[in-house]
Amino acid sequence: MLRATGGSNAHRGAIWIVGLLVAGASLAETALQLDAESICRRAAQIACFPDRFAAVTHSHGERVRQRYHVGGARREAQEGFPHVIATGLRASTPCSRS
Repeated sequence: MLRATGGSNAHRGAIWIVGLLVAGASLAETALQLDAESICRRAAQIACFPDRFAAVTHSHGERVRQRYHVGGARREAQEGFPHVIATGLRASTPCSRS
């Protein structure tokens, strides 16, 4: 994958995020808790658990975070996916018809 993407490993972050969101959805106690904001909130709680087994990496994402002073996938997840809630979901909402 790294060869195909020219050194980017964004797929790893995407796989991690999908896993968090699936775990967040699976923790819903009722069908009413399966809304996007509730799922993202539970996924954020999971993302905040310390992982003492996580290897320190010098990944492409880590270099980008350091160079541009951004949070990346980890911070986005830990903050409850604010860009998904505020931008992505609003952009995907169908237009109302008159």
